[in-house]
Amino acid sequence: MAKELNRSRLKRGRAGMVTDGGAPRCGQCNEPLHFGSDRQGRTTESCACGYRGYLKTRPGQVDSGPDAAVPSPR
Repeated sequence: MAKELNRSRLKRGRAGMVTDGGAPRCGQCNEPLHFGSDRQGRTTESCACGYRGYLKTRPGQVDSGPDAAVPSPR
């Protein structure tokens, strides 16, 4: 069975695929982060060790400016 697993990894490597790194982890205690949102709709990240933060959006990924295209109702 181990040979099949290695064979599938080779196929994924040839296809240019990358394996999932798993859930994002806390930088302080290395536990998985929990995600939620606040009243303003911003995405929050938190951990049981007391870490709290907001997710940062990358520039160019989401156009939320005043000139953002608004879909026409149909």
